[in-house]
Amino acid sequence: MKDARPPTRKILIVEDDRRIAEMVRSAVEREGFDAEVVLDGQTALTKLRTHPPDLVVLDRGLPGVDGMTVLRELRKSGHTPVLVLTARDQEEDIIQAFQLGADDYVTKPFGTGELMVRIQSLFRRSPLQSAPTLCVDDRLQIQTGERQVIVDGATIEITRTEFDLLLLFASNPGVVFSRERLLEQVWGFDFEGFERTVDSHITRIRRKIERDHREPRYLQTVWGVGYQFKLPGD
Repeated sequence: MKDARPPTRKILIVEDDRRIAEMVRSAVEREGFDAEVVLDGQTALTKLRTHPPDLVVLDRGLPGVDGMTVLRELRKSGHTPVLVLTARDQEEDIIQAFQLGADDYVTKPFGTGELMVRIQSLFRRSPLQSAPTLCVDDRLQIQTGERQVIVDGATIEITRTEFDLLLLFASNPGVVFSRERLLEQVWGFDFEGFERTVDSHITRIRRKIERDHREPRYLQTVWGVGYQFKLPGD
């Protein structure tokens, strides 16, 4: 059996211009990264707290909470790489962004080729687990750097494969994963007859993270399809 593959890098694109946001998303996904777009600063802050990405592409001029406020709040608790993407090209704007903790600064208009080179460079300078903790809710946290899971304040025992499965689910709430897709993404193969391996791992994870594994709150079965991870309140 092959070792589990590392999680795909996740990039959060914070941009209120939908055309630019989709252009960046397309460029990022062509390079094999996962991408998510949010259109305002307040939503970005929520995402950063609950599902921290591996890198942020951040516009300065956002409705409501502006980009520099998002950057300031992010730097209070984390070191996630931030690339500021903005039309503001004055020296004082650039200096302010770097003083607040930006890792790179690209002005509009821009080329997607240059943007991707800069993103790749930031990833080479940063460890994979740049966002150390994924807080699902007040009782379940996933520490990606230490590869630990905390339930009700206590670190639980969890295997490498169980951790990779849980992280994949928690990083993609609401997404339904078939057994075949889980085998491919976590184990690195997709062979008929191994679906029971997925089921047994799901059962073990449920016993470790659910209040009642017989009525799971997080890891839910989608009958006839596979499994999905549900956030509290969904």
